[in-house]
Amino acid sequence: MVTIKLENEATIEISLREYLLGCLASRYYKGIEIETLKALAILYRTYAFKEMSEKRIILSFNEFVNYRPLSYYKLSWFSDFDDILKMLEEAVKDTDCLFLTYNNYYILPFTHYCNNGRTLSSNKYGYLSEVSSSWDMASPYYVNIKDYNYSDLSKLLKTKITGESTIKALSLDENGFVDKLQIDEAVFIGDDIVKMLNIKSRAINIIVNKDYIRFICLGFGYFYGLSIFGANEIAKNGCDYANILKYYFPKVTLNRYIKELS
Repeated sequence: MVTIKLENEATIEISLREYLLGCLASRYYKGIEIETLKALAILYRTYAFKEMSEKRIILSFNEFVNYRPLSYYKLSWFSDFDDILKMLEEAVKDTDCLFLTYNNYYILPFTHYCNNGRTLSSNKYGYLSEVSSSWDMASPYYVNIKDYNYSDLSKLLKTKITGESTIKALSLDENGFVDKLQIDEAVFIGDDIVKMLNIKSRAINIIVNKDYIRFICLGFGYFYGLSIFGANEIAKNGCDYANILKYYFPKVTLNRYIKELS
């Protein structure tokens, strides 16, 4: 059993199986491969093990995955519900007891929908490696374009912006992504810009036009860990879940939990 804290602060206890099915359901889309779902199931099981061992509770909505009960998806999946559920159940069953560690510690389940051709490494998390993911450049999310007129942009960013405003990237991080954006005297953190404008990533190019500002983003997410689109492309070519995880997390170990008999 796992303990889940819901958005309304209430807590519930559900089986690990039910939790994993709800997590996988949030990632399901038409065309996703079973091996991709299996890789995700292992990542989210690892997360459940980590959170329950360290905090004794899992937030239903967190930075890695959102849990909702399967009943939430019945209407949107409609006549396909039983077939999709069967696929999710297979992913959970076929990876039963499997989890990931790095230096004998549970890893966090870093995933993203697609990147700009490579995943990112991290000094903070030694198990996050930079690997090629050129499949992502064929993703429908590879290039995202959003246009905002000055009035709408001013409302979203809560600062006055006009055609005379000066807009520039004040600083870039080590990957060349926008770390701070300056608009006249106002300074915005890159992650805040992503949230406030509902854009897909910090890999941003900005074009200032007479009547509007265009934001061109590459990729969807933070480019760490497993690319869901990339994983799905290599799954289509016969790669199983173990090799998918080994590719995107080359430094981790795949383990099987065995309950000792008393």
